[in-house]
Amino acid sequence: MIAIWALLAFIASIVFWNAVLKRNIGEAMIVGFVVVGAFAGRDAPKYMWEGFVNSMQEEVTFAGLAFIFMSFILAKTPVLDRLIDILNSFLGRLRGGPIYTSTVAGGMFGAIAHVGASVTAAVGSVTVPWMKRSGVSGELSATVVAGCAGMGVTFPFSATMFILVGSSTVTGMMAADDIIVPLAIAGLWCLGYRLVLSYYLVRKNGLQPIAPEDRIPVKRSLRVGWTSLLLFVPILIPLLLTRGPIAAPIAHYTDLVMSSALSLITWIPVLMILLVLFLGRRHLPKTSTGWWKVLGDAAPQFGVIGITIVAAFSASAVLAKLKLPQQLTAMLESLSAPSWLMAILVGIIIVIIAIPLTASATMASVGPVAVAALVGTGIAAPVAAAAVLVFDRTRHVPEKLLYPLPHQRRRVPARRTGDRARPIRRTDPRRRRRRHPRRGTARPLRLRCRRHRRTARLRLVVLPPRRRGGRPRKRGLSRPHRRTRRMTRRMSTIGADSTYADLCARTDGAPAGSSWGVFDNRDRGTANFAGPEQVRDAATLVTRGAVFALDYPLGAFDPPMARSRTAPKHTIVSAHAESRDDLLDGFYLQASSHLDGLRHRRVSGHGFYGGIPDDQVTEGSPALGIQAWSQDPIVGRGLLLDLEALHAERGHPLDHTQGPALDPADLDAAAQRQGCEIRGGDLILVHTGWAHWYLTATDDQRNEVRTGRRSTGFAQSRYLAQWLWNNKIALFGTDTFAVEVLPVLPDSPFTESAPEDAGMMHQELIGKLGVPLGELWNLTALVEDSRRTHTWDALVTVKPLNFVGGVGSPCNATAIR
Repeated sequence: MIAIWALLAFIASIVFWNAVLKRNIGEAMIVGFVVVGAFAGRDAPKYMWEGFVNSMQEEVTFAGLAFIFMSFILAKTPVLDRLIDILNSFLGRLRGGPIYTSTVAGGMFGAIAHVGASVTAAVGSVTVPWMKRSGVSGELSATVVAGCAGMGVTFPFSATMFILVGSSTVTGMMAADDIIVPLAIAGLWCLGYRLVLSYYLVRKNGLQPIAPEDRIPVKRSLRVGWTSLLLFVPILIPLLLTRGPIAAPIAHYTDLVMSSALSLITWIPVLMILLVLFLGRRHLPKTSTGWWKVLGDAAPQFGVIGITIVAAFSASAVLAKLKLPQQLTAMLESLSAPSWLMAILVGIIIVIIAIPLTASATMASVGPVAVAALVGTGIAAPVAAAAVLVFDRTRHVPEKLLYPLPHQRRRVPARRTGDRARPIRRTDPRRRRRRHPRRGTARPLRLRCRRHRRTARLRLVVLPPRRRGGRPRKRGLSRPHRRTRRMTRRMSTIGADSTYADLCARTDGAPAGSSWGVFDNRDRGTANFAGPEQVRDAATLVTRGAVFALDYPLGAFDPPMARSRTAPKHTIVSAHAESRDDLLDGFYLQASSHLDGLRHRRVSGHGFYGGIPDDQVTEGSPALGIQAWSQDPIVGRGLLLDLEALHAERGHPLDHTQGPALDPADLDAAAQRQGCEIRGGDLILVHTGWAHWYLTATDDQRNEVRTGRRSTGFAQSRYLAQWLWNNKIALFGTDTFAVEVLPVLPDSPFTESAPEDAGMMHQELIGKLGVPLGELWNLTALVEDSRRTHTWDALVTVKPLNFVGGVGSPCNATAIR
């Protein structure tokens, strides 16, 4: 019975190290391995070494590590986001659509990624904001997303499955491939009853469909994200070759038993990795330095999982040397419990033991014993193993929810780019009082953090107590301080690596969908994405010495589309006959090719970008002035996207007299057509041909579009803001009048949030995200060169006027190849 005692000691050591001492599971498995080896006595070094060597040669070890690597790489690409968009397009129309989308996405991602934290992050970051805007409470939203985390365990090829089937006890009962079909059926069963539960929750709470502005049309989501559906192909192909209808004909032709010749747990992860690398090629590093950084980021998670798997297999090999299978079989044969009762008891035991442990620790410690107990009552080994994994999934909730419940949010530490912040500290007036540091009067203190305007540090500010109605006392606080306090009521975890969905789910007082507080150099906005590394890479694009000016003459657009922005009147003055000077009257800086600065559009009800109040946006004041991009010019890789050629190729050329609305999905389509990749820090230049058409149009044509204020541009939608932020675009320049289509579309999602502009997107792109917008740029010569040479990128420099406090400026942009 020494092997059974060794097993009990193995379980106890893991529980103590992982649950009591709160150490990670990798350390706990190493401790358990050492404890098991101690029961071998003098043979301990021999048994432990042989067990380690065998574990390193196990096929399941390779498969488990390969799936972990695939999941990490997949999280670096937008493939899963596009799959969510497709689900949203179909399910979002139903009552409670966000809940169904979250549930189905959890099941699909679980079948692909398997890592609970990855599933929660990918699904929750998108669907939780949708659920909240559809009337779902924060508690229910967190519960739905947390429940999705365990779906990965119930589908084949999770790390937990490999730990279970790789143990010596289970290996003697079945082959690793035997569990795939039963576990897939079990996963579909779990997904099915979760959908039934979702239906009950939707009806009980009277939930509504997803908001129209959050719902992407089916055609657009399929056109942009259809490739994400290919993720299931690497799973289906090996299954069809080994167990499908074509397996028998292939076996007859080749004289091979396909289930033995083709290992599912080897080939599925290999094919998955290759497909993920292909689908995410535009978003993955292209240099060895970039890949080294990716591998460095993955090392902690990869190392813990790898150590867990190797230590679990090594301990199982030692237990096998101690004859655990024989002793366990003899003990179970003495039991006479019926199979249904044994299944219930095993399920209860697993749930109880698994509460303080992770899924991997549970399977490594009690999984093999549970399978052996069920097999002893007559249940088939693959079915028993699938049932044990489902039992473990029942209690699985990620250790760190992406969206904590309201009572948990107060404990989230503050982290901002460049800041060294600490969690919010509060004093309880019922427990302690302090002297006021200024007035010297005893009163309860409410300590909150706010970010200093000119540095990246945080300091504590003493605020007066709240009144009963929840409104702050005005006495003793200036208006800017009250605004700052509201913005920092909870310290944000938003950073430059956050997704647009993260920005939309902000609860720290900043507007939803904003990047406020993300950048150390606030006044540059998303131009911060074009840093020194991007400049160095862009410099390598200069090979021919060809230079292209990207701006039209100052008075080119006369008559102008904007009637107030007339062409400047140029006067040459002289002090004497031998000198000349210039004088401009009526010089509107945004009348011709120009750049809209961060002062151009305020966020209704919040202030200018970064929360800057109105009294700081005045003539001569530096805050958010255009000089920030002149003193530190925007330089990087400019990528030209030829939407005019894309639409002509599709058979419906752009008719600028009608002012068509452009689909933001055309940006990806144009890049794919041109064979280009979009990189973080790019300066995107969109050619539609509108500016050239306007300058060459007849007077009647110009008057027609001016009278109707009709201009080609992008349709008002959140997708463009999402595309710009998720791709880390530093600058977005077009040859159109306003970047977005005019008149504003009737179904603009910003009608209520931007009523002053009738629902334009400028507030979202400039006031919230901080994107430099280029309008009326001269891209004609550049696109002609690109069509001739099939070169679509160039070194682009943008240096507006060094005009302190300017709202906008001529772009002074140049492309060099």
